[in-house]
Amino acid sequence: MISPTDPGKTAPPPVPENVLYRSRIEIGRILQALISAGRSVSAEIGDDRHFVSRMLSVDPGTGHFVIAYCANKSLNSALFKRSSLEFTANRQNAHLVFRVSNPADTLFEGQPAIRFALPQSLLIYHRRVRPRIPIPADVSLRCIADEAGILPFEARIIDISHDGMGGMLYDRDIAIEAGTILKHCRIIIPSGK
Repeated sequence: MISPTDPGKTAPPPVPENVLYRSRIEIGRILQALISAGRSVSAEIGDDRHFVSRMLSVDPGTGHFVIAYCANKSLNSALFKRSSLEFTANRQNAHLVFRVSNPADTLFEGQPAIRFALPQSLLIYHRRVRPRIPIPADVSLRCIADEAGILPFEARIIDISHDGMGGMLYDRDIAIEAGTILKHCRIIIPSGK
């Protein structure tokens, strides 16, 4: 591919948007890139508990990869009780998801580790078309949430996306159930308006 700005230079290939890989060779290459980049992998193990570890080795020839035990012994035990897990990782602004099953004890360089068969498929997707814009604390938007409700509270709006979605920080004593709709909210910009 020739670059339109400089005919003598080759432009890098475009980054794929969302791709489902089924090739053992490609999956092995992607998992090896996670190791090279020092990226962690994680899996949810019930009740908002997350197993987080790092990959140690990938061998497409034998069809296996190895990860380290995590620091939490109860999570390690819970992992072995699961018949399958969905691991996630992040790499080059993309989100990776792959399902594995049947963890097995193994040794890697003389240390206990966990071995899995390579996943049958691996999905890479970009969660956002445009990056979120972090807002410095001194410039964040104030929000009077649920102003006409029973218990109004103040929050800060942060991490706003190009399309207007953002995160809201509020006091940890306030409990908001998932799916709650806050009505009659007032957002105050830094100038006080």
